[in-house]
Formats: sequence, structure tokens, C-alpha cells
Amino acid sequence: MGFDIESNLLPSVRLAAACVRLKLRLVFVSSGGTVYGVARNLPIQEDHPTDPLCSYGVVKLAAEKYFHLYESLHGLDYRVLRVANPFGPGQHRNPLQGVVGNFIYQLAAEQPLKVWGDGMVIRDYVFMDDVIRALLAVALHQGPGRTYNIGSGVGRSLVNVIEVISAALKRQATVEFSPSRKFDIPANVLDISAAWRDLGWRPEIPFEEGVLKTISSVYHD
Repeated sequence: MGFDIESNLLPSVRLAAACVRLKLRLVFVSSGGTVYGVARNLPIQEDHPTDPLCSYGVVKLAAEKYFHLYESLHGLDYRVLRVANPFGPGQHRNPLQGVVGNFIYQLAAEQPLKVWGDGMVIRDYVFMDDVIRALLAVALHQGPGRTYNIGSGVGRSLVNVIEVISAALKRQATVEFSPSRKFDIPANVLDISAAWRDLGWRPEIPFEEGVLKTISSVYHD
């Protein structure tokens, strides 16, 4: 927990103070995959209760609360994008996050894929090019909206993700299943209609195409 506070929350609060001082808009990438916790209904809208089950989600939500406080006290101009599960070329290898990139690297190296649970948890995956477009759109946004979900609006199981990557690489995956963890959320799919309504944004890159682009970057690095 201390690491998340030091590496995420404190820099975010300092950034808010700097943006107030310099009169700049702050655009913050939050975590649509963790801040809501267990979904009461799907897809998840921005006004869904926030009850994160992991330190990362708690810290992201705390940063959002600080931005609201800075807006009330100091006039901070800010926008929050709650991004689902982004993936794409250039993603750093991290065994704790970035399942698409990790699976591609592991399968390309003919290593077994490690899955927590039975592989049927549902997640929302969005390609990085679409996330960048959303960042540009919200940076220029002049409306009253503050917080937007950014995802594909489509849920996929880990089993399906493995099937798509295996087909793209033309390799059979060996999967090692481990017991699920307490903070593993059964399903997370974001409602992205507000981003389309206010920002004119919606994803353009299908999941399968994004996987192919990511694979291409791995073999050209």
C-alpha cells in the first residue's frame, strides 16, 4: 500500500497543486478496471458506486477525490478518464498487470500462460491508440463533464483473450490455472456512452486488430 501512495497518490496531489499554480488543465488517467469494485450492474456507468478492492484502485479514487477538493478550494480545471484495460505496442512487461501484453510475450516465447481462477473473469480491453484519442478529446473538452469511462464497452473472458492471441500467433497455449485472489472482480465492462455523447469519442480499433498490431511490435522490437 505504501508503494501505491508514494508512487501514485502523492505525485498526483503535487501535480494538482502545480496545475492550479500554472493555471493548466489536469487530465488524469484513473482505473476503470478497479475503482468501481464488484459491479452491481453491467455495463458500469460513471455514477456507479466506487468500492475498490485493491490498493491501486483506492489510490486512484483518492486522487480523484483530491482533484475535486482542489477544484472546490482552488478552482482546479481537471478531467478524469477511467480507462478499462489498455493494451498495445510498447507496453512494459509487468506480471501484475497488462494481461494481453504478458500473454503475447509468454506465448511467443513458448512459455505457459499463468491464469488466476478459471479464466472466466470478464474484462474490458481498449487499444492504446483509442486511449490517446480520448486523452486528446478530453483535453479540449469545454463542457461541464468531469469523469468519463474509456473502454471498448465489450466484455471478454481471459479464455477468449487467450484464444484470440493463440490464433494470431498460430500457437497452442499451455495454461496454468491458480486459485483466484480475493481482489479478483468477476466482471468489469464499462459503459462508454457518456464519452460518445460529450466528447464525440468511441473506440475504433477492434480487439483482434489491436492484438495483431501489438504482436507486430513485439517482433519488430
